[in-house]
Amino acid sequence: MKKVGELGAAGDSNGDRSFEFTVTEVDTSVKCGNPYARKPEGKLIAIKITAKTTKNVSLDTLGSDEIWFTQDWKAIDKNGETAGWDPDSTDAVYNCEVKPSLMRGVGPSEKITGWVVLDVPDLESVIVWQPGFMVNGGWEWQL
Repeated sequence: MKKVGELGAAGDSNGDRSFEFTVTEVDTSVKCGNPYARKPEGKLIAIKITAKTTKNVSLDTLGSDEIWFTQDWKAIDKNGETAGWDPDSTDAVYNCEVKPSLMRGVGPSEKITGWVVLDVPDLESVIVWQPGFMVNGGWEWQL
């Protein structure tokens, strides 16, 4: 379990932290500004993320040429039940345009900052990011 502002990192077996990121803010007051978008399944939130990589990041190990923050999320509601939808891919997430989005990935020797919008069951949810390169791991935050 991470707290907002706490560093998350990944690297190789030698301890090289070639990928670091921090959730710097969580906005739970997100409103959809698009009258044509479908309503959220639950509640929209936005997560501000800052990430950086070194030139040594092993993208072969990651299974991609970039690390993406806009996918591989799940949400667990206040009763401990995993949401029955992908919180990173509902119509409201894609069509509400509530924050400057982090729609691109981060590659070697890059630093980026942006927002990821999620559709979570409730404001007491736990959100989990477990990207494909984290076979036995990932990160989670209590809203």
